[in-house]
Amino acid sequence: MKRLPFIAAVILALFTGGCILDDEKDNPSSEQQDHFEAEGIVLIDSGVRFFHMFRGGIETSDGKVDTLVTPVGLSAHWSIRFLDENEQEIAPPSDENKSLGWVIEDPSIVEIYRHDNQEWEFHLNGLKAGETTIEFRVMHNDHYDFHTTSIPVSVRNVEDSHGPPAGVRLYDEESGTLLTDASLAGNGQVSGELLVPHGDETGHIEAIFYDEQNREFAPAVPPHALQLVIGDDTLFSAEPAPEPEYWSFHLQGIKEGESTLQLVILHDGVTGAEFTPVPVIIGDYEAETDHSH
Repeated sequence: MKRLPFIAAVILALFTGGCILDDEKDNPSSEQQDHFEAEGIVLIDSGVRFFHMFRGGIETSDGKVDTLVTPVGLSAHWSIRFLDENEQEIAPPSDENKSLGWVIEDPSIVEIYRHDNQEWEFHLNGLKAGETTIEFRVMHNDHYDFHTTSIPVSVRNVEDSHGPPAGVRLYDEESGTLLTDASLAGNGQVSGELLVPHGDETGHIEAIFYDEQNREFAPAVPPHALQLVIGDDTLFSAEPAPEPEYWSFHLQGIKEGESTLQLVILHDGVTGAEFTPVPVIIGDYEAETDHSH
């Protein structure tokens, strides 16, 4: 008879525990409800889907690559989207407790570089020539909701894969839109112009150089550096992007008018190549790109 209170207590505990478990199934926690479901990723360069992984398989049709290739230095500006169970693209999560994460097999070869306020966009920054792998993750507080399998990464030294610069192209870094194309100074050839909003700044503008065979490249840093020569500094200013974006900059409109911007490649502090000055027009324009970074 003395055992009855103990047995009753055990039965009550089991019954109560069963009710709690059933209640948890009927009312999943916000953590469970907030789980981000994905089955793959797509990487995008200026609107081009160049990498596609679904359930660990890498697609190589239509020019897609099976290896992420970058020079020693920055890759192009890439954005990431995800694939659902039907292999349809879905946007990255927008809630604050989720973020892009990654694991690099050999971080001495490559790293991730991102602008501020661009959670799902990035560059690969090649630190030295070599081969490694990267795994992307969707981080959810202190754990991850989704991760890819290991993706091959190849960092290549391209310094000897091009000739001397013949010209420079300026691109809107975020959209990949070609803004201007200027030949070496003396040839006098330039197409396009830079539009700068009065009292505001542009997004990042990326300088890509090309040789006589139209092979695009970015000079090695060091020993090279970018110099920006402003025609009239009372109309606009030019600010270089932070490292390691050695060949990017943005312009700030001071007052309305027309001027020029000349790009110069320095080699160990000495002028190596000068390009035809690009027209700059400061006016009542709206900044078309996100310049919060």
